[in-house]
Amino acid sequence: MSNIQNSRKTDERIQSEEAKIIVQRLGKKIKFHRLLKDENVLQLSLKLGMSNSHLSLIENGQIDSPTILTYLNICKSLQIKPSELFQILDDIPPFDQY
Repeated sequence: MSNIQNSRKTDERIQSEEAKIIVQRLGKKIKFHRLLKDENVLQLSLKLGMSNSHLSLIENGQIDSPTILTYLNICKSLQIKPSELFQILDDIPPFDQY
């Protein structure tokens, strides 16, 4: 077996389809917490210093890979622990296997 074939078999990285699901779930959770705080997209985006359209794209899972810093700033602005946001990842592949 060639090195390339062998490396493909042991590739443990998150695949693009898995990443899309993760980003979508995180976006829904952000929107859920924003609505719990009775805030609209504009109010939260002003706290974050980002455009409301950018925040909307994050909430709808349409940004490929928001940075961890972006997620942490959103948590801070929503006054939630990062674990509260990221806990939803425990129930989706590949993390549901651990």
